[in-house]
Amino acid sequence: MPSLLVIWIAKLSAALSKRLGRGEASALPGLVAERLHSNILEHFGRQLSQGSVLVTGTNGKTTTTRMIAAALSSDEQTLLVNRSGSNLSRSLVSSFILASDWRGRVSADMAVFEVDEAAFPEVFEALKPKAVVILNLFRDQLDRYGELNTLASKLQQALKGTKAKVVLNADDPLIAWLGHDLPNATYFGLRQASVKKLDHDYAADSTACPVCGRALIYQEIFYAHVGIYSCSKKHFKRPQPIVVGSTTRVTLNQSQTTLEIDGKTHQLNLELPGLYNVYNAMAAITMASQLGHDVTEIIKSVESSPAAFGRAETIRINDRQLQIFLVKNPTGFNQVIQAYGAEPKASPLLILVNDLIADGRDVSWLWDVAFEDMPESPVVVVGGTRVYDLALRLKYAGVEAQAQASLNEAMKAFVESIPEGGKGIVLPTYTAMLELRKELSKQTELVGMDQ
Repeated sequence: MPSLLVIWIAKLSAALSKRLGRGEASALPGLVAERLHSNILEHFGRQLSQGSVLVTGTNGKTTTTRMIAAALSSDEQTLLVNRSGSNLSRSLVSSFILASDWRGRVSADMAVFEVDEAAFPEVFEALKPKAVVILNLFRDQLDRYGELNTLASKLQQALKGTKAKVVLNADDPLIAWLGHDLPNATYFGLRQASVKKLDHDYAADSTACPVCGRALIYQEIFYAHVGIYSCSKKHFKRPQPIVVGSTTRVTLNQSQTTLEIDGKTHQLNLELPGLYNVYNAMAAITMASQLGHDVTEIIKSVESSPAAFGRAETIRINDRQLQIFLVKNPTGFNQVIQAYGAEPKASPLLILVNDLIADGRDVSWLWDVAFEDMPESPVVVVGGTRVYDLALRLKYAGVEAQAQASLNEAMKAFVESIPEGGKGIVLPTYTAMLELRKELSKQTELVGMDQ
């Protein structure tokens, strides 16, 4: 079928979806278009005069994509970005379709897309990007992604022989290994982190040498399996980063880091929580600098980049402030707990865990979360479709929680526990976050929302 006709049909499907109140059509147009034209993503990719940048990995894709987009934005080029976080191939096609005119032309010069790690090989082949960022690989939805080594092998095969610029996390062994035979690979990483470690962070997934399989020796572990390492038989060691960070402070509202880039020192002050956002920022800074942008200006852009959808997002309701931090796997959850532990005062907590397809059906990962290290909170309310699994896990961790099967009842109990003018922390999985925001939007104007 001619590509222009496919685009028209897809555009009409998007308009109909919105008219019927079925959502913002972040995936439907692309799904329709891919069914009618198998190479439609490649067709759109050829229209980008400046090519594309792809961001993938388990955690941090949405935030890093926004940071890169902020750093690359200028009056001289127009960017297309999938800001909502919808990141399968059909979602990228939808982004192109919604940004195209009725002649099928996309006005953007460059695309900056986050891409689901399992969909990356297919998207990489179709778009043939000029640059790629790979952040990390952690255990996440094993029922969908499988084991990390298998996923890493697929990423490595996709990158084989590429001439694209490839930016990799030096501190994640599996990710660093992807660049061992890529001439255009560059790295980012930490030198040190003055952050109190969790006593029960056991979510280390990649601690074996990718060459010989022996356990890696760690000089420093920052969290999970991320750190400074080497093989005992000298087969493999952490590569040298070109952007090197030394983090001095992290809380739920702030991360402070000193960066060394090309022999110069820079200060990075993020209004975002945790070491994981420091890594996201270093990834964005490395990528933008590799594309020729000024480092000082890049850092300013990254620092001013707003929180992504549901990631350190702030909502105000009844003179109370709610901070939302998406949690979807043990490593990400532990990073939030670590930042929460650095807060001067503990706040009421609402934890919502769903097991819908977008969350992953298997919630056994809750037993790998370091709930034992969570600061004592005045009130902990739990909800979601797996509320009782969550309540049981917290009981074993010695955390007393109110279990509410109804989202409305959970929200009510939580909000009422926050003092007037005070703050509460919400930790939801993906679909629980969507449900929460939908319910809150009926009661108050959402603040800090940028979709």
